[in-house]
Amino acid sequence: MSAYAWCSKQCYIGLANIMTTAASEGIDSCPIEEFEKEWVEKVLNIDTNQYEVAVVVALGYRTKEQPERRRHPIDSVVEYI
Repeated sequence: MSAYAWCSKQCYIGLANIMTTAASEGIDSCPIEEFEKEWVEKVLNIDTNQYEVAVVVALGYRTKEQPERRRHPIDSVVEYI
C-alpha cells in the first residue's frame, strides 16, 4: 500500500471529528470523495511535491428546515426469534 493510500484513510479520523463538531454547532456537513483531485489541488494552489488532497468536506447551513423523519415501527422491520 502506498503512503498516500494509507494517509488518505487516516484523514477520516480527523474528518469524523470535524463533522461531529460541526453538527454540535448546528452546521451541516457532507464528505466528498469523488472529486477532481488535480483540479482541487490547482485551485487551492497546493504544492503537490509536499501535499495531496485526499478528501473534501462541504460545511454549511441549510436553507430550509429539515422535514420530519419518517420511520417504520421497529416491529415491522426487525423480527425477533
